[in-house]
Amino acid sequence: MSIEIITGIIALFISILALVFTWISIRQTHKHNENSVLPYCDIRISNKNNSLSIILYNVGNGPMLVSQFNYVSKDTNEKYATLKDALTDKALIKTTDYKDIIRYAPPKSGMGIKAGGEVSLLSVSQAENADPDKYQKFRRKMLFELGRLEIRIEYKNIYGRPTKYVKDLNAFARTFERLQEEDADNNDEIALVM
Repeated sequence: MSIEIITGIIALFISILALVFTWISIRQTHKHNENSVLPYCDIRISNKNNSLSIILYNVGNGPMLVSQFNYVSKDTNEKYATLKDALTDKALIKTTDYKDIIRYAPPKSGMGIKAGGEVSLLSVSQAENADPDKYQKFRRKMLFELGRLEIRIEYKNIYGRPTKYVKDLNAFARTFERLQEEDADNNDEIALVM
């Protein structure tokens, strides 16, 4: 074998090896790029100061593209596109005389939420001139209704990788139960005084 043939074989081997390492490097760079712009869904619920709120946050580093959003009844496993549809007590939707703000706005399919962005799914607060007793009854009904639901979201990152997220709204149910227990305790105290 001549020196030119050996040199050619070694050059071919080095070229193939360089292509393999380049391909590996490109794959790792692509994977790094994809992981560095992942969205992360977080739903936070609030039930304080006589207000109720549900807010969807994208706490990740990249945009979140919502592909499916549903409220799901834990009792029947039935899916609803909006909170209005999910509430069984339709009077909660129509009443406007004792609440200041009420918003039922789910994200639409295909909607993008930027990194650090948020979407208010529900916001309810007591109006200044509202009858406090009526508002508290409304609030308790709303707590009960929300406690029966969970939120299911499917979203994608900019590279199309799908992710599923589920948030159980049972914290509202626990608050409703605690308020019911407080009422029972207060009624027992009133009965003991009389």
